[in-house]
Amino acid sequence: MITSTIVWVFFSCSLLWQARAGGWWTRDRWLPSVQTFIPQQQTNVSPEEQQRQQALQARRQALDISQQFLVNLTNATFYERYPDQQGRQLRDDKADAQWRSVWDGIAHEWLTLLEQNLSSEARQKLGSYTRANRDQWKQEVNKLYVGSRSLFDLTDAKFFTSCPRCKAKSLLTNL
Repeated sequence: MITSTIVWVFFSCSLLWQARAGGWWTRDRWLPSVQTFIPQQQTNVSPEEQQRQQALQARRQALDISQQFLVNLTNATFYERYPDQQGRQLRDDKADAQWRSVWDGIAHEWLTLLEQNLSSEARQKLGSYTRANRDQWKQEVNKLYVGSRSLFDLTDAKFFTSCPRCKAKSLLTNL
């Protein structure tokens, strides 16, 4: 029982820390040079696409995940997977419909991963964790005679098991 609790604490702390760091990395690396794509009520898109985006927005709200956090995470993943799109903002014209669909798919992947692996409370706080939170978690784990490096190794293992596609990418490992 205590082992599974410790593993869950490790996984939660690591995923939250990595997600927060991912947001910082995205902000510092991508936002100065690229305006982000933030799905909004668009008039030049098909009714099917509007419905898809509304469903994505409703799911994000139901999971209580910050829109800006999800946008930053999805943008980072999108530009990591499609570097040829780096430096351009997706528009609401027909030419970018396929790319918007890809972006929405990535956002859906992240929502699924976050829903399956984080508690409601943890999801609600995504994007607002600080270094002080991480330091507090490290201290709590150290009281259990587990070193910080072991904490990070265990949580990385759990995260990459939950997100196999992330393992081969440098999205989180270059933080």
